Amino acid sequence: MDKHSSIKEICQTMLSKHDPEGIIEAFELILKLLNNIITKPNEPKMRKFKKTNETIKQKIVVFPGSIKLMQEIGYTNLDSDYMEYTSADLSNINKAIEVIKAQIELANTNTTKESEARKRRKRGTRLGPFYSSY
Repeated sequence: MDKHSSIKEICQTMLSKHDPEGIIEAFELILKLLNNIITKPNEPKMRKFKKTNETIKQKIVVFPGSIKLMQEIGYTNLDSDYMEYTSADLSNINKAIEVIKAQIELANTNTTKESEARKRRKRGTRLGPFYSSY
């Protein structure tokens, strides 16, 4: 399995096992970390993050699979506190950004559809040619 596929699989697993809103927040923060590397690839502080940082811990590390996702993207554990993207090759980051954005979009679409279905059930309406919303 290539990295692109395994990143997608990890994202899908995380979305299926946890609150989509929380996972979307985690993915958005991961995107921010990745975009920092893309915009400033030669700046060492943009390539690493502290897993024990309160925001990182609450929005990313709290979800099982998140560290595996970061490793699949290309981060390595420096020690028990820090992870760093050490590769000079940024193509993996660009692929990861594409995959994560697509998963966010899919999750948002599914969340919207589920929300609309709940609203219809709450109102007692159904869709179809033989049902009315009256």
